[in-house]
Amino acid sequence: MKGKLPSYNALGSMRLRALLHGDNRLVEHDGFSWMGGQWVYEGIGFTWFGRLEDQPEITQGVEIDFGEISPEAAARILDALGLPLYFGMQLDQIKEFLGPIDTTQRFVDDRATYNFRVGNPESYQVGCTVHEADGLIHVSLIRSDTRRRLAIA
Repeated sequence: MKGKLPSYNALGSMRLRALLHGDNRLVEHDGFSWMGGQWVYEGIGFTWFGRLEDQPEITQGVEIDFGEISPEAAARILDALGLPLYFGMQLDQIKEFLGPIDTTQRFVDDRATYNFRVGNPESYQVGCTVHEADGLIHVSLIRSDTRRRLAIA
């Protein structure tokens, strides 16, 4: 992978609030279900940073929906995560940065989510949802050790 993902410790201390520069739409609450776990949610819609409820001080998962935040905010988040991605990227461009696809999920006819395993020694699953017409529209990132803990295949 080109770019450098943060260490687990560095991700753990990240907060979306610091990257959104006072966006008053940001909310925080617990009881959010994602990837088989219960999370503390800090976000706007489908753009959020997550901390497991039993480890509420450690960010372990992130999602970015390019339609909900400004391009500048998305760029700040992706830069902090070390992900050289942007709205509208095509799958070939994404693979150039993230490497081979690990798994593919298709929930809707006009888009698919391509999952990549990246990073060493602390690895992550990075999910990229690519729309047929619009290109990259959504990105998720979760620590691999968190996935194992939650027993996600």
